[in-house]
Amino acid sequence: MSRRFSLLVLAVLAVPNVHAGNPELAQLARDDQASRMAAQQDHRDAERRQHVLRILASGQALDPTDKLNAALVLQHTGLVTCDGALRSESAENYLLAHYLAQSAFEAGEKDAATLVAQTIDRYLTFTEGRQKYGTNRLIDQETGEEYLPPIDRTVSDAERGRYGVPPLQALLARYKERPAPASP
Repeated sequence: MSRRFSLLVLAVLAVPNVHAGNPELAQLARDDQASRMAAQQDHRDAERRQHVLRILASGQALDPTDKLNAALVLQHTGLVTCDGALRSESAENYLLAHYLAQSAFEAGEKDAATLVAQTIDRYLTFTEGRQKYGTNRLIDQETGEEYLPPIDRTVSDAERGRYGVPPLQALLARYKERPAPASP
């Protein structure tokens, strides 16, 4: 029996504030977040991502705030169901979002901290079936069960804390971790 899944970022993690820098990127990030808070999403994620990619390609995202805003939009790359499994339309967008968030964080943009962890976890979840920090959970659409994809046990709680992620035991107390599939 095939199972369908949907992605949900842990509710315990704060969404970064949207700041001004490049006004276009700031507006795209505000629109992205407003869409998520609305009763019904506006289904313009793909349009916003394309706009962000054009801005990045033209070299107009230079400061940490711009990188944070770009990462915030890119991390919302769409998901599709393929052969009963959830797949990313472009997992590379999650990786690009990770590098942007990491650059912003290292340059002093504290609001990028959680996004650093979320974006690498999203990338790893949809490319390798695991996550590093434990910021993503999936929902089995057939059973409604919420669970965490396998979490890397070599990451310390101190490192999780650096990015605003709760300790591993706190994550596991809230959500069940599904074991990695057995290798063939």
